[in-house]
Amino acid sequence: MCFNNQIQATKEISKPKPDHDIPVQDQTLANISPTPHVLLQTLAVYLRGEKGKAKIRAIIDSASQRSYILNSTAQRLNYQPHRRESLRHSLFGETSTEICHHDVYRAFLTDVSLTYNCNFEVLGQEAICATIPPVANGSWMKELSENNIHLSDQRHGPIELLIGDGCCWKTSNRRL
Repeated sequence: MCFNNQIQATKEISKPKPDHDIPVQDQTLANISPTPHVLLQTLAVYLRGEKGKAKIRAIIDSASQRSYILNSTAQRLNYQPHRRESLRHSLFGETSTEICHHDVYRAFLTDVSLTYNCNFEVLGQEAICATIPPVANGSWMKELSENNIHLSDQRHGPIELLIGDGCCWKTSNRRL
């Protein structure tokens, strides 16, 4: 394996001809990156609650059908559950969890520039994901800034909010 450069490889694979005598070829794609770091869609946002607001780290996960908040964050903001749901989570490899019980809260989100507000339902969760580091400083930060791209998530700490597919459209066209 070559780790000095990013490699993209394609290989044509012939499949058996379908009934219509039209040859079908698939492309097999591979992508090997020289860096162990993968940049995920993390951002800093404010969550508002009865006890003020808290700046937290969030992650956008368009593959998740629901949104989640750390139970500790919901408690810190004095969010009150308005119902309880029981779900079985489907994971990779056709694996499913046992039935999990989640309190359902309404989260009140504000972007860090204080120009956009929204609210949506979130499920309480003890842990959302393992540690996700912020983007490391490097020459790309200057290039992003020159192109008027500003990253809001530049600090360490737990991910306290997972914004799932149902809410991604609310945030994807906004400057968070």
